[in-house]
Amino acid sequence: YILILILIHSSFINGYFDNVFLKTPGTILRADIFVGPDGRSKGMGTVCFETEESAQKAIEKMNEYELEGRVIHVSKDKFAK
Repeated sequence: YILILILIHSSFINGYFDNVFLKTPGTILRADIFVGPDGRSKGMGTVCFETEESAQKAIEKMNEYELEGRVIHVSKDKFAK
């Protein structure tokens, strides 16, 4: 179950992203930050959880969460299968 995050800081790297979501219950299978050709973050990323329940708990806990001075928006990825 994949969550999509929007408005993350451009300096974030994948390892940092993983650590932020370790505060939520459930097993994280993968976490990625979208980057452009210049190697900088595009301001969004995804986190894949093992179960839908874990993904929903992460949404409830992390949506509208302030991270490094920015409020992040977390929702289920509507295009993921």
